[in-house]
Order: sequence, then C-alpha cells, then structure tokens
Amino acid sequence: MATAYFTSDQALAHQLLSYAIRDALDAGQLVPCQDNPAEWDDPGSDPGICAGCPVLGRCARYADTGAVKHGVIAGRRIYRRPRRVTHTALQDVA
Repeated sequence: MATAYFTSDQALAHQLLSYAIRDALDAGQLVPCQDNPAEWDDPGSDPGICAGCPVLGRCARYADTGAVKHGVIAGRRIYRRPRRVTHTALQDVA
C-alpha cells in the first residue's frame, strides 16, 4: 500500500512554491530559507527570519494547506504535536 504524504492541494501548493523559489533564485533574489534550512525546521526560531522573502505569499499558501508540521514558514511558527497512538486504539483497529 502506498503512503500518501501530501494531499493533492498540498502537492500543488508545494510545486508552485518550488517554482517560485527557483524563479526568485534565477532572478538573483535572496530566498532566506535556502541558505540554512535547519533554522526553518526549528519551531523555536524567530518567524522574522522570513522578512523580505520574495516568495512569502506563495509560501503562505503552502503553509495554509497544513502540510508543514513544525518549524517556521511564511513568517509563522508552527508546532503540531504528533498524535499518540495508544494500545487501546490499536486494539480497536484489529
């Protein structure tokens, strides 16, 4: 069985964001998250690190899909705790 990582909306938003990043970089613009991606994966990072990003709007559209589970994206701090699966829940599925 295949694992679905993105919904179709998330996949489209991610693809459009990727194109926007490529276009900005090709035009010589600075896209802050391309320099040190680990900083954006940390939900404790300052959302101000996105200031001045030329793809902020496209990034916000991607963030709005809920695909990002933690970190900083589009000037927002996101932290969603993973759902805990309990032994009882596993028994209910079986």
